[in-house]
Amino acid sequence: MQLYAPVIQAEPYGPEWVNVAAQQEDPGSLWHTLQRMIAVRKSRPAFGQGSMTWLDSPNPAVAGYWRRYWGERLLILNNLSGEIQKVAIPVKPDDGLVLKSLLDSSLLQVPKHGELELTLSPYGYLWLELVS
Repeated sequence: MQLYAPVIQAEPYGPEWVNVAAQQEDPGSLWHTLQRMIAVRKSRPAFGQGSMTWLDSPNPAVAGYWRRYWGERLLILNNLSGEIQKVAIPVKPDDGLVLKSLLDSSLLQVPKHGELELTLSPYGYLWLELVS
């Protein structure tokens, strides 16, 4: 196989610094983040079953969708750009009052007017569960 550029060997990107053993020792590493995401997906049937509805967002840089399965209601948001993005999500009052992050357990209150305003970091994402 012919590579278009040589493999980076210098610090901080060489194999001495970026490797599985180093990632497993660092709780904030990409390896641990992916392990948490896989565990969450496996624990939530709505990710693979039920309905999926795209969120109608006026912001083309944000891809969002609802996943629903039985009583489970998930809102998934993805910032597809390298810029900070703001998005307003309409939530009906009967949908619930709180959104819980599936990745860090933080809580977001849904305003009484029914529109949740969120800011996503560059290439950021949120996996939220609507809880009553």
